Amino acid sequence: MSDQKYKALILDDEYPLGEILVTALNEHGVDSVAVTDVDSAIRKLEESAYDIVISDIYLPEKNGRDLFNYAQKRFPDLPFIFITGNPNLETAVDFLKRGAYDYLSKPFMLPDLIDKVHEVISKSRKKRIEKNILNDLKEIRSQRFKNLRIYEDIFASKRDGLLILDTEG
Repeated sequence: MSDQKYKALILDDEYPLGEILVTALNEHGVDSVAVTDVDSAIRKLEESAYDIVISDIYLPEKNGRDLFNYAQKRFPDLPFIFITGNPNLETAVDFLKRGAYDYLSKPFMLPDLIDKVHEVISKSRKKRIEKNILNDLKEIRSQRFKNLRIYEDIFASKRDGLLILDTEG
């Protein structure tokens, strides 16, 4: 396990389950907070950065799908694991197609969830690092093409001459 602390937001309308998950995840290096409704979860997401959301699907009033839709717009790289006491294959496939990392049926084994949380956070962080590196490379490439166009214009406008550049171009 890494020395780095991760942060998880848990949404489940069953308060005792949320507290059990908080305790278990805290013991395994994941600072966690549990809420029982979607509006509270949205407030938490706006107040602080999280590495993962563990969300029940079926809740009174707004449901886990509402939180997922909101988070996909505001925090598109935030990974989700869905948990439910009413498993439905069609719902599971829909969430996974739309970018959720996993879907677990209640009851589940805590060690399995903890392992899954660490796995998902690790994959998500690697994916974000790769995305940032790719964006940096695209920016470097764009700058190089701009410089190349400048040099092409200089060479095209002169028949002869000498151009001296430093290491920065």
